[in-house]
Amino acid sequence: MLSGVEKEPRGGRTLLVVSLLAAVYFGYTPALQGELQFDDLHTITGNPLARDLAHFAQPGALFGVGDRALTTLTFAINYRAGGLAVRPYHLVNLALHFAVVLAVLALGVQILRRLQWPAPFATAFIAAALFALHPIQTQAVAYICQRAEVLGALFYVAALLLAFRAEARGSAAHYAGALVCVLLGWQAKPTLASFPAALLLCWAAFPAGRARAPARVLASLPFWALTAFFSSRLISAVSGTGHGGFTLQNMTAGRYLLTQSRVILTYLRLIVWPAGQNADWDFPPSVSPLEPRTLLALAAIAAMLLGAAWLWYWSTRAHDDELRSLARLASSGVFWFFILLAPTSSVVPVADVIEEHRLSAALYRRAAVWESGVSLWSDAVSKSPGKPRPHMNLGYALAPNDPEAALAQFREATRLNDGTVRRDELMQNMAGVLLRLRRYDEAVALLQQLRASAQETPELDTNIAIALLESGRLDEAQKAAAQAAAKWPLHPPAWHTLGQLAFIRGDDRAAQVDFERALALDPDSTASLTSLAVTQERLGDRAGACRSWARYARSAAPQAAENASARLAAFHCDVR
Repeated sequence: MLSGVEKEPRGGRTLLVVSLLAAVYFGYTPALQGELQFDDLHTITGNPLARDLAHFAQPGALFGVGDRALTTLTFAINYRAGGLAVRPYHLVNLALHFAVVLAVLALGVQILRRLQWPAPFATAFIAAALFALHPIQTQAVAYICQRAEVLGALFYVAALLLAFRAEARGSAAHYAGALVCVLLGWQAKPTLASFPAALLLCWAAFPAGRARAPARVLASLPFWALTAFFSSRLISAVSGTGHGGFTLQNMTAGRYLLTQSRVILTYLRLIVWPAGQNADWDFPPSVSPLEPRTLLALAAIAAMLLGAAWLWYWSTRAHDDELRSLARLASSGVFWFFILLAPTSSVVPVADVIEEHRLSAALYRRAAVWESGVSLWSDAVSKSPGKPRPHMNLGYALAPNDPEAALAQFREATRLNDGTVRRDELMQNMAGVLLRLRRYDEAVALLQQLRASAQETPELDTNIAIALLESGRLDEAQKAAAQAAAKWPLHPPAWHTLGQLAFIRGDDRAAQVDFERALALDPDSTASLTSLAVTQERLGDRAGACRSWARYARSAAPQAAENASARLAAFHCDVR
């Protein structure tokens, strides 16, 4: 019989854990000032609920359909504490990753003790360290909106820990705690769909109490009920959106399942050798099980599952305690891997067939890729050159400092576009860089062409007004901006553009009203805030200008404090 007794003092264990967390912090340092990327823009800056903490005080606010309400609540807390300053968002993601690492360590110790494994803490610590520092985790931690993945993992592991305690002690309180964790985890991300199967696997593989299989199945039924309820709501919510579900264009359930056989092998390769990580994979779908690459992947997966089943069977009959425990641990690990991936790697299609964060070079180097939009999407373009989305996103990132290069990326995205990126968004981005290049007529013509062929949107109507303004056609710009503001009164850039036009013609009172209206709709717009401050200066409103410049100094804009200091000093503002 294995002893399971460890000689390490508790102080030594604490030092090991602290050292591990310090290494994780150092590994993610390059990403802590990383810009908001891609889905961050609509998940945080474009999501009104992420700025409305009061919304979550309403009854039932945490249990909306498919909106990851708990994750959004954490963004709202971040926003209340520090606006759109990115470092606090990254620090919260990292702190949650710390919590998951500690939970994984605790779960590993429990499992290994149940197996009467020698030195369970040391073995569990090695596993937790690999989990904490593996480069595959960078997307889930460094990509702010993937806080959902980290939160979901935290509640998943916490629920397993509580369920273990409930089985071992017959504790109704621990069982209820596990149910609450699963319920909250669903409001973070639907990865909790696989929890009931994972729970039954763990109870069967690492039993502690006297409960037999029928009793365990019965105890799992409330978790299955939660999975059935939330899964059906989620599939209904995403149906027809283009993000997932059985109505996804050009992707049947069977074709998705075949594709996932190859995706799963890619995940395994990334776990073993994490080279070639990519923020936006160009992964061609499988069309037939007889394709050599698909057939090989299916055979490999079948071999893994059959091998795991044989090891499990052997572990029930082996006489050597150590080998029996090792076989049980290995077989359950294989089954665990497939269960965890089942929600996104089985028969329910998802638009992006492969994403590294679903697994939740060196970590430091991979984290550095997330430091800026240019570095992230340059890396994606180099690895997915035939996919339009990385080119479009790289163009967006390049636009402020290198519009010529941005234009080239937008044109390449247009050439490659297979319907996976929105044509109207792509053309408006292209018009924006044409304006930066002072190619005004081309920009106006492109936007007007788009308006004639696409559905009207507040962004398009306002961008036409902006293009006319920057090209010097002020009368036309005034008419277009007024129409946009009248048609889309809740769109802040329309009012900002009206304010700019009023400022140009010297109507400072009207400009002030328009800038204030824009700020009321979008309090984080530093463009409207600085425009208001300059307008207040021209009106001689010293107190108003001081308030506006002080507010700007506290914003998340780069070098905001330095840029505002000269204006605050010029007006002798008291900013205490």
